[in-house]
Amino acid sequence: MGLFNVLIRSKLEYGSMIWHPIYTCLQRHLEAIQRRFLRFLVCREDKICSQRGVNHDELLSRFSLMSLQSRRQTLSLVLFKFLYKLLHNSIDCPPLQFTLRFRVPWQNSRSTELFHLETQITNPLI
Repeated sequence: MGLFNVLIRSKLEYGSMIWHPIYTCLQRHLEAIQRRFLRFLVCREDKICSQRGVNHDELLSRFSLMSLQSRRQTLSLVLFKFLYKLLHNSIDCPPLQFTLRFRVPWQNSRSTELFHLETQITNPLI
């Protein structure tokens, strides 16, 4: 399982706090990669290779894993808890607090964004 965590899960979860797929089809694509690897492990351990009909929840419980969706939700909660503590001065880190830029919307604005994100120029020719 260590090889799975290092080679596969690390790539599937890279930037998951920022990039979080909201569409079910994208979530299924990510879960399919994990499911395929777990079926491979079952094939190696049990010498029974079944391509279909293996319940994903049973595979996850057999190898004591969480679904990628559950892991992303857990990581999001950790991020929100961290931001809450940072904003309420439970974490004393002024350099990090100064990097947060709040966006105060106009009274009749449709925008509900809380933080202001600066757009970066990605074209190196400009």
